Amino acid sequence: MTVDADAPPLRRRTAATPDREAIVDTDTGVRLSYRELMSRVMRLTNRLAVSGVTADDRVGLVLPHGLPVVQSVHAVFERGGTVVPVDPTAPPQMVRRQLEHARVTAVLYTDTTAATVAAAVSVDAETNANKDRCAVTIRLPSSLVPEDGTQTLDQDHHQRSAQTVPRRATAPVPVPATEVGTETASVPWRPDREAVVMFTAGTTGRPAGVRLTGRALRASAEASACRLGTMPADGWLDCLPMFHMGGFAPIIRTAHNGTTLYLQQSFDADTTATVLRTHEITGLSVVPTMLDRLFASGWTPPDRLRTVLTGGAPAPVELLDRARERGVPVAPTYGLTETASQVATATPAQAVGRPGTVGQPLVGVRVTIVDEGTPVGPDTSGEIVVSGPTVANGYIDSSRTEAAMGPYGFRTGDRGYRDEDGYLWVTGRLDDQITTGGMAVAPAVVVDAVCAHPAVEAAAVVGVTDQTWGERVCAAVVPAGPFDRETRETLKQHCRDRLAAHERPKQYQFVEQLPRTASGTVDRAAVRGWFDE
Repeated sequence: MTVDADAPPLRRRTAATPDREAIVDTDTGVRLSYRELMSRVMRLTNRLAVSGVTADDRVGLVLPHGLPVVQSVHAVFERGGTVVPVDPTAPPQMVRRQLEHARVTAVLYTDTTAATVAAAVSVDAETNANKDRCAVTIRLPSSLVPEDGTQTLDQDHHQRSAQTVPRRATAPVPVPATEVGTETASVPWRPDREAVVMFTAGTTGRPAGVRLTGRALRASAEASACRLGTMPADGWLDCLPMFHMGGFAPIIRTAHNGTTLYLQQSFDADTTATVLRTHEITGLSVVPTMLDRLFASGWTPPDRLRTVLTGGAPAPVELLDRARERGVPVAPTYGLTETASQVATATPAQAVGRPGTVGQPLVGVRVTIVDEGTPVGPDTSGEIVVSGPTVANGYIDSSRTEAAMGPYGFRTGDRGYRDEDGYLWVTGRLDDQITTGGMAVAPAVVVDAVCAHPAVEAAAVVGVTDQTWGERVCAAVVPAGPFDRETRETLKQHCRDRLAAHERPKQYQFVEQLPRTASGTVDRAAVRGWFDE
């Protein structure tokens, strides 16, 4: 197979190493070579073609985690379209809002997500009837293009329905997908065009649709491989939600680098520990809470494991200390949806030598620390601004794009600083900074102090409006065990010993768990609501 240098990532990889293992589904035992995966992808690509999906279309993916998403992403790329991953567990009204905001013209779903799609777009899950008749929906078999070519509805019905579908409308309408043979339905893939619309985690407001090109995805994959030292025999476990960048990026990285993608339906500490022990996995991505739960399960890393990429939220220093004590090769990372994943990553060795750092920027990525519109030097705090080939073209909302792009690049809204060697520390969100009695407080500093107490499992710190102080520092605390009045007093003394007077929490809430967004980050608005009540 001869392919163009700008062909989609799976096509290029299949041409280079067709018999290398591409997929291992740890839940079902399915194993696919790149040749076998490409064959499945082309069958779905043909389905998309007969359903009218073109390079001008945004295709919503309301799909369960795993092979359905992987195959659909590559098939849409083969058609030159844009994928729009959506949380299949979200309330239907949220699904509809995101599909409408992205102006999708087709939606892919399976039996397991049919009810959500039906409720979101007024589709009757049994008859496929839709009064809106605004776009194409394609119901995939649960087995993902089974070998017998079983279909839900017949070819004639599909063709009659497809002819009545207007393009570029706001909500999907059903057209069944039909096997059309093995002829290729691929179109030229243009890397500079939009490839993904990914919704942000929404920790500071309503999720925003980020527009990423194929070139940005490729640059991110290449830079990540360079930093992590990726090798052909590597295997990466993907158990983060694929509708967020942490779970989506491995789909692109493994195809680009020719490594194996191990799929797990969802994270479970005991099950994930078993998967890591029994499969040839050399790396995985987690958020700090997942790593903490792995430790609680008694997990110890196998010798083959080289990288535990930890991001999505700042990892408490105490958690990183435990990781080092247990020999876990943690690589703290800082990334955003708007930068196609990683901005900076510290190797496990670098993380040991510089506690709290997220490492140096990846190859090709430029980080500038800006304070009041002016770049600042080492060890001076300011807003983290990112530029380079991995940065998104912007948001669906053009006004939001204009606000986020400045003279030095993409304004992340995160606060941090760099040392003389270029290593980056992230200290929190600009809008998370608490000002109490005229003094600035970085929530991350307070969280680290609170979590250093042995009776604390996790914590979140927010500022709440206060008539006397302007804002007061409040801490939501998840106890590691029984937490009586005496223990609470020791926590307060513990904070007095480690924090300045203005940094110490003036109010505590002791809770069973912290509220989190779908991507695993702390839902700060929900935490703040506990103290506003």
